[in-house]
Amino acid sequence: MNAMIRTGLALISIALSAMILYFAYTSDTVALIAQSFGAAVVAILIAITAFLLISPLLKDRLLHDPNDPDKIGMFVKVGTGRSVAIDFGGNYYYDIDGDQDGPKVSSALFGLWMLYKQYIWNTLHLHVYVPYFTVPKTYDLPRYRVREEDGKRIYKVVSETDEGYYSNHVRTAPFTWNFEFAGADIETIPYTVKGSAQVMIDKEKVREALYLTESWNVLLDQALNSVTRTVVRSKVTIDEVVGAIQKTLWAKPKPKETTAEEIASLVANLIFEGVKGYKFDESAPGEFAGKKLADLGIIVLRVDITDFEDELSEKEREQLRASALGRQEGRARDLAGQGIAKEQAHMATVLKKLEPDLREAILSNRALVDAVDKGGSVETLITALIGNMRK
Repeated sequence: MNAMIRTGLALISIALSAMILYFAYTSDTVALIAQSFGAAVVAILIAITAFLLISPLLKDRLLHDPNDPDKIGMFVKVGTGRSVAIDFGGNYYYDIDGDQDGPKVSSALFGLWMLYKQYIWNTLHLHVYVPYFTVPKTYDLPRYRVREEDGKRIYKVVSETDEGYYSNHVRTAPFTWNFEFAGADIETIPYTVKGSAQVMIDKEKVREALYLTESWNVLLDQALNSVTRTVVRSKVTIDEVVGAIQKTLWAKPKPKETTAEEIASLVANLIFEGVKGYKFDESAPGEFAGKKLADLGIIVLRVDITDFEDELSEKEREQLRASALGRQEGRARDLAGQGIAKEQAHMATVLKKLEPDLREAILSNRALVDAVDKGGSVETLITALIGNMRK
């Protein structure tokens, strides 16, 4: 019985509400409000449409500037070989590939938004993003710029006050990443290693490069720094970097000097292989723990070493070079002594096989003995002597 009463009361309430709404809607006041609201909506739509149509004229004001984060924008330039990640509330939303010929496809607002994006592309060759709600991902990009000065490569750090310190894109085509690592010890002598790497960001892993890491360039430098120090410490000697001859070459019959270019090439190849296999610490915080650079979209194509610069005073540098060259000369004397001893041993073998009279004649010839002592050509001298004796 109570359920029936509650149901009846509910029906009566619904009916009364419907009647009140009907009379309210048909009243002149509500009709006027509805007409005013409709007119306002139409005016807003007309204003928005007019703004969108003239927006190309406001290109400079609406173009995203990574150096001015407070600037309101809605256009972004994405060059060839680059990609831009669009951020929504601090999270990856989508990315724009600069290699694509045209705007990114969208079905928002029943396709009307796509019409506007195509309009801006045809007019300005720029991409559109929704202002206030989305923004191109911007990050710090400290790095080295290199210039030639008096025949020497000068590495200059791009600091926060320099143009280009902030970036709103990643490069998906190969580019040069310069590096300079100080304090790389070679047999306890501190050296600065300068070089460059050819790098590109995998366009399929833009999210990983910009969102799984604090900054992809920080991880790249971390890997290069770690591997470079390990290679230099374990594979390079002082003799090599000051232009002396490698110790291992002295065991060969014809010693060959290893040039600075050859040493740099060898070190660069070792660093390149090391960087490709480098893994971040499993216990490191963040999603990049235990991953390789390539897993994060950072592809290293090549490494070049341009210079080893010692961190010594001029006096210390002279002492270091003198010591290295002294070791080189000492090994040269050792090699020469080995050659003379070898010739003398060969001479003794030859003499044993000769007739007593001929052997006595050879030993009594002072010029021949002196030549042998100095490592001369035994075979040539003996042949000449025998020829003279038989005349």
